[in-house]
Amino acid sequence: MSSEHWIASAARDRLKQDMPPLALTARAGIAENWSMACTTLTLSPDRLTHIIADYFQLERADFTKLDTDFARQIPENVARSHLVLPIISNANRALIATADPTDTQIFDELALTLGMPVDSCIAPPAEIEAKLAEVYTNQATPSQDWGSMPRSVAGAELSIRRKDGSILDTGTSGSGKTSLMYAMLAEINTPDINIMTVEQAVEYRLRGASQINVDTRQEFTFALALRSILRQDPDVAMVGKIRDEKTATMAAQAVLTGHLVLSTVHTLDGLSSLTRMEDLGVTPNTLSNALQAIVAQRLVRKLCLQCRTARQPQDLSADEQQYAALRAAPACQTIGCDACNGTGYLGRAPVVELIEITGQLQTALRAGERDLARLLPESFPDRVDEGTTTVAEVLRVYGRGFFSRLKQHNNLRIAQLANAAKHQSETDLVIT
Repeated sequence: MSSEHWIASAARDRLKQDMPPLALTARAGIAENWSMACTTLTLSPDRLTHIIADYFQLERADFTKLDTDFARQIPENVARSHLVLPIISNANRALIATADPTDTQIFDELALTLGMPVDSCIAPPAEIEAKLAEVYTNQATPSQDWGSMPRSVAGAELSIRRKDGSILDTGTSGSGKTSLMYAMLAEINTPDINIMTVEQAVEYRLRGASQINVDTRQEFTFALALRSILRQDPDVAMVGKIRDEKTATMAAQAVLTGHLVLSTVHTLDGLSSLTRMEDLGVTPNTLSNALQAIVAQRLVRKLCLQCRTARQPQDLSADEQQYAALRAAPACQTIGCDACNGTGYLGRAPVVELIEITGQLQTALRAGERDLARLLPESFPDRVDEGTTTVAEVLRVYGRGFFSRLKQHNNLRIAQLANAAKHQSETDLVIT
């Protein structure tokens, strides 16, 4: 089987002539391989673009059609690491400019993120990078891209900038856990920080980081890979999944020896991950000392901006009336148009909640308490109130237990306010 790089194959097939060998490798970045091919073959980037487009039977990217708002629907770090850029949505299909048409995994990820099938077209790396600079000028940093939740985002940034500890990212499959972890890593990715990742399959390329694939067929497991990279004393280690006792124990030991460890756990909510870690053999005392924060997340479909309208109070459904009684009347409703293919939704938005392991929660963990209060992530109703999504979509993602959790949250807030008022009253009596 030929190991020739796809750029070399395209050039050899279309130039129809003898050409010097190209020292292109998968380890080198796509921009470096393009530059090497242009230099060795004395081709302009535009000429090489047409050769590759012709070889893969794709169009050359036309950035005069670029829809900046549509392009910003994917996180900047994803666009830059894979050199991809959504250009436009047409007939409910996304057109993506890419410098690497063989990177099919990112196309599948973008289809999920954008909520529609994708088609690709070819552009040289320098051109994509220039357009990315235009699109993301004065835009959010990678972690801020993951939602308008100031408290959660600020807390996550604070946690990621600490030198040691563990951050667990929880959620169902396909909820964007890996994307959020890479967004957090991008916040601290500087040349003086040694970042190493261990994953089932590397999903994103992070410039300057050492990234390792596990291979269970060769018995190269997460635990063995983590033990191997810890010998190299990384500042930050990211473990794709913690799903067995050896990996959980190794991750906890890495934290206690001064490393910052990020990982994911499959649980339905944030606090369930504590029980999961204990079930995997991590003692409550170790867990309370090692764990900094838990990030719980889901993805909800976003209302199409081109057709959403204000929700009229007299038109509320039974579920919306129940929501309004506990919170407030929903802001917007779905309509449906050509842009969203009549669904009323276009793209997805994260619902993120941060649980910091401090104070009473840390004490409860040391005591081995399992019956900890599970609060409703405030970002679910926040997403409804700001008009990003609908009550129906929240119920689809979270389930019918949403209303009972919202009621529990409201009761807790009332109790907290009553306690604060009582404390203030007692303080005033002492002063007088």
